[in-house]
Amino acid sequence: MDNNSVPFEIVATGEVDLYLAPVSTPFPTTPSETPPAPWALIGKSGGQNYDPAGITIALAQSTTELRGLKDVETRKVIRTSASKKLSGNVFDITAETMALALNGNAIVETPGGADKGFQTIGLSLGSMVTTYALLMRSVSPYLADGASQWCFPIVVQSGSPSVVYSNNGAAGLALEFTALVDTTQAAAKRSGWYEAEHEDASS
Repeated sequence: MDNNSVPFEIVATGEVDLYLAPVSTPFPTTPSETPPAPWALIGKSGGQNYDPAGITIALAQSTTELRGLKDVETRKVIRTSASKKLSGNVFDITAETMALALNGNAIVETPGGADKGFQTIGLSLGSMVTTYALLMRSVSPYLADGASQWCFPIVVQSGSPSVVYSNNGAAGLALEFTALVDTTQAAAKRSGWYEAEHEDASS
């Protein structure tokens, strides 16, 4: 089924799913391969649980301009910092999704009996931050029926979500994932990489 239309490079769709897995989990070999376990969707129904405002990938950097004593013009620019962040609001406040905002705290299940069963998750956080591998799936900017994927080998959930119960919208979690450097990857891929299918398979 086609998921993009010409011009393909203009992507105007919210067809996005996010997956998490333990660090060092292999990424799918192609953007169309179904992510196998232990990859797990963020949100009970994946993209159906994401805020229509979208998922944002920020490729941020800071630079410094260098000037010589005898000249006011810039002679050189150096990069002083760089970061990759992925953020979005997930309309899912199950304990399983809440755990992402709570450092992966354990969920304790109390089975039903005379009373309804329930799940409990602690809200306290320690100083150490849980790491994950993160995969984002979307459409290809080259093909009508192609896929793309953003791969981040190590991330932490760095957002500070506020859960709002309101008559004006769904309660959700504003999650933000910050990429860390994976020194086992090639230099250009240490903080992640992007892949997109660009041609159909040969017959």
